[in-house]
Amino acid sequence: MIKKIMKNNYTTNSYLIGEGESAILIDPVGKAGEFSRLLEEEGLKLKGIILTHGHYDHIASLNDLMDEFDVKVYIHKEDEKMLFKSELNLSIFFGEDYSYQYPYNVEEVKEGIEYVFGEIKLEILHTPGHTPGSICIRYGGHLFTGDTLFCGSMGRTDFPGGDLNVMMESLGKIKKLDDRLMIYPGHGETSSIRSELDLNPYLNQ
Repeated sequence: MIKKIMKNNYTTNSYLIGEGESAILIDPVGKAGEFSRLLEEEGLKLKGIILTHGHYDHIASLNDLMDEFDVKVYIHKEDEKMLFKSELNLSIFFGEDYSYQYPYNVEEVKEGIEYVFGEIKLEILHTPGHTPGSICIRYGGHLFTGDTLFCGSMGRTDFPGGDLNVMMESLGKIKKLDDRLMIYPGHGETSSIRSELDLNPYLNQ
């Protein structure tokens, strides 16, 4: 089961993956109570939270969630420092001064390793460009692309740590994946690699 949740002020897509009695949240942003309610309705136990990158609009609810759930937060090592510095996670641009308060709960994810959370198995693809530690997350025939690849577009590269040339290399990695994969971006609509290969100008350069 995959559910997209967009109940926040940042147009950020949060995702719930549920399989058996296990659940994973990807980039959960919104009221912690909403995620708790959804997990309870589905009869799921949260096993972890995975972040596609460290920008504020993808991490804003972490402190509230950690007040309710005793789970690990997984992020690439290149973006880990963004959790703790407002000038890096860009919360200052939203009028906030955000810092994650549970550093002992942070775990590093690496490309090429399968991560198992109960019945859920995930693979990580390191796709820098939007941020140095941006990742995509593969779950079976599904790819959660964060702010690397959008439906018809790609993520910005003009923020601190962004790099257009590196982004194009990351998109090149995605182009080589099975084109039947459905993609679930951090903003906007769901698509597929096949559709993006046909219509997305950034995958045709």
